[in-house]
Amino acid sequence: DENGWHPWGYDQAGVEGGFAYENTSLSFMVFNGLIENADDPAQGGKLKKAAGSPTQDDKDLELFFNQFIGETGAALSAYYYNGRLSLDDGAGGLYTNKFQRYAVYANYQLAKLNLLGGFSGGQEKDDLTDKTANSVGGFVEGDVVLDYNLGLGGRFDFFDPTDLVDDDNTQAFSVFVNSPLNNGFQVIAEYKYKKTDHGKDDSQADNSVNFRMIYIW
Repeated sequence: DENGWHPWGYDQAGVEGGFAYENTSLSFMVFNGLIENADDPAQGGKLKKAAGSPTQDDKDLELFFNQFIGETGAALSAYYYNGRLSLDDGAGGLYTNKFQRYAVYANYQLAKLNLLGGFSGGQEKDDLTDKTANSVGGFVEGDVVLDYNLGLGGRFDFFDPTDLVDDDNTQAFSVFVNSPLNNGFQVIAEYKYKKTDHGKDDSQADNSVNFRMIYIW
């Protein structure tokens, strides 16, 4: 995201309402949004935006839908966020950046195999340049539980942060093994290959191996 926006992880003041009926739930939220640098909550004191911000009186909206499908363990979720953010114009002032984000997630259990997938997109309108940028991303994942002490999985991710720039995509593939010993001790190992485009003939490849040991008592 060009403006550094993330859907969760910030404190915001707002109200939330929703309902749940059998396998369906829907919630709707109204927030006061984020402050200028998008790195902190909207706290100009008591969770308020700073006075004089062009988005001082604007509100952000969020909608979340979740549907469980029968007794199969399958589920479908959809998410939508509409917000406004004040950004630095480079000359000591602030301007409004309007953005929307949406995503759809799904999972399906097939015997010992759990299939997951997600697709996300976004759009932001920059009042300073009068340009509209679109982003798109997604993932697919498969996890297999072989027994109580061993699980395997693989995942593919892709992301294009803006359609205003060519050849700036990121792709990643990872495989992992998870071994919970069911005595509080757990071992997780992962290999990840990540490729990031920096132009038509320039890309960066990163290979990483992560090994984690967890003990819970």
